[in-house]
Amino acid sequence: MKRWSLSFALLAVVNILTAQQTPWSIKGRVLNEAGEGLPGATVAADETGIVFSDTTGSFMFSLKERPRELVVRRLGYFPQRIRLDTLQWDNRRATIQFSMTPEATNLGEVTISSRPIETIFRENYTTDLLDYLFAGPNLLLLVREKKKHFLRLSDDEGRLLSELLLPDNTTMLLHRSCTGGFHVCGSQWAWEVSLAGGIVDTFTRYSAAGFHGFIEPCSAQKDGYYFFRKAGPFNQSVHYFYFDPSGERHPFITITDSLSSLAAWDMYSDLASRRLFMLERTYETSPGNPFSAKHPDFVVEDLPFARYRGEKALGPAGLMQLLTVFNDDQPAYISALEGLRSDSVYAPMYLIRDTIFLFNHVQNTLMRVVTEPWQIRCSDIVFHHDKGWRKQILVDEPMQRVYGRFFTPKTGLMLKEIDLHTGQAEKVYSIPVAPYL
Repeated sequence: MKRWSLSFALLAVVNILTAQQTPWSIKGRVLNEAGEGLPGATVAADETGIVFSDTTGSFMFSLKERPRELVVRRLGYFPQRIRLDTLQWDNRRATIQFSMTPEATNLGEVTISSRPIETIFRENYTTDLLDYLFAGPNLLLLVREKKKHFLRLSDDEGRLLSELLLPDNTTMLLHRSCTGGFHVCGSQWAWEVSLAGGIVDTFTRYSAAGFHGFIEPCSAQKDGYYFFRKAGPFNQSVHYFYFDPSGERHPFITITDSLSSLAAWDMYSDLASRRLFMLERTYETSPGNPFSAKHPDFVVEDLPFARYRGEKALGPAGLMQLLTVFNDDQPAYISALEGLRSDSVYAPMYLIRDTIFLFNHVQNTLMRVVTEPWQIRCSDIVFHHDKGWRKQILVDEPMQRVYGRFFTPKTGLMLKEIDLHTGQAEKVYSIPVAPYL
C-alpha cells in the first residue's frame, strides 16, 4: 500500500513539473474589415511581452505564465482587448483571431453635417454633456447623469449603441491622441478607450499627469517622427518640438503673440504688486525681444501661468485665495488675465494623408512638413482675417479637405474650405443649424 502511494505521489510530482515546464502558447491573426491579414499590428500580453503581426497578420506568443489579457493596436483602427480566461485552452495552447474596426470618419462631401448635437443628446436638470468626439460614423459622448459619469457611443440618429459607467466622477475631457486612440481623463487618472465591435471599453488606468504630459501634447506622428506642443505663459505662445525615429529631440518652431504676452505680463505684475487696475493701456513693441527688455526678471516655465520674480504664478483659483482687502481691483485683474488666457494663440497641427500641416495664424503662414525625405514648405494664409473667424479648423481626413469656421449674425454659421496647396479659402458652405462640428 505504501508502495502504491509513493508511486502515485511521484507520478503527481512528475505531472506538476511537466506542466510547469510547458509554456503557454498563443497563436492568432489580426484581420482588417475585409477579413484580410493586417500586418504591423502591435500585440501586447500584459507587461510580459510584445510581438508584431507579420505580412499575413499572424502572431505567436510563448510565455512561462499565462497573461491576463491581450491588447492589439494598429494605426487607423480601434484598439481591442480580450481576457485570456475566456479562451478555450488545450494543453496550454490557444488560438485567437482579431477583426479590427477602422477609425475612418465618413463625412459628407459638401454637407459636413446638418444634425445639431442638441438632437443627438438632450441635456436636462439631471444630465450634462461634458465632451464628445467623432468615432467613425458615430459619436463618443462623455455624459454626467445624477453625479455618475458615462461613456456612450451613439449613432447619428441618437440611438445608444453602447454605454460604460466610469469609475471616476471627475472625468471631464475626451481626447483623440496623435496615434488615433481615444482617451478620457479625470483629475487623478486617465483611461484609453476601446470601441472594438461597437462596444465601449477602457484599458488599465494611468495617471492624469501622464496624460497631460505625454498624450495630450502630441499633435501628430508620421514615419517615426512625433511632434509635441507646449503652451507658453498665459497661452500667448506655443512651442513645437519633435522626436526623430532615433528618439532625439529637436526644436521645431515657437509662435508668440508678442503684444498679448506683454499685456498679460503687465496685468500680472500689477496684480502681484497690488496696483490699481487700468482698463486702457498702450503697449509699444519693437522687433527683437521686447518681452525680455521690458521684464528681465521673469523666468518662463511650462505652466499656464509662469513665475513672477521667482514666485510661482497661480491660476485663477489660486489667485483668488491671495486676494487682500488692500485692492478691490484684484478680481478685475483675474478676469482680464483669464480672458487673455482663453484667447490663446491658435496654431493647430494636423496630419492629413502623408503631410503634416501647421496653421500659423499669428505669422499668417501655412507650413507643410514631409518627413521622408524631410521637407518644409510654406505659403501665405489670410482667411483668418475675414469677419467672423472663430479660431477653429475642421479637418475631414478621408476627403482630404479642411474648413475654417466663421459666424456672423448676418450670415450665420459658415464653413470656408481651405485649399491646402495655396492656403486660401475658396468655397463657402452655409449650414442652417449649428452642427456638432
